[in-house]
Amino acid sequence: MLLATRSRLVLLDEPMAGVASGDVAGLVDSIRGLQAETGCTVLMVEHHIEVLMGLVDLVAVMYFGSIIAVDTPQRIMENATVQSAYLGTGS
Repeated sequence: MLLATRSRLVLLDEPMAGVASGDVAGLVDSIRGLQAETGCTVLMVEHHIEVLMGLVDLVAVMYFGSIIAVDTPQRIMENATVQSAYLGTGS
């Protein structure tokens, strides 16, 4: 369906939810291949941090309905505001 309609934006809501751990890498490869082959933008809500870190270029972090940070995966992991919100540490 996506390829038939030539969509420029693909929205994925927790695509890893319910996926067996052995199948996650294949789904990540499929998402990466879809973006590379079509050039579409993929906007994904995902709670599996390890998946996001190896897949995305940019991360937006929400906390109680507000965006508290937007940056690269590495900088998000180092962000004191994100750490404080989710780990109870940082500033």
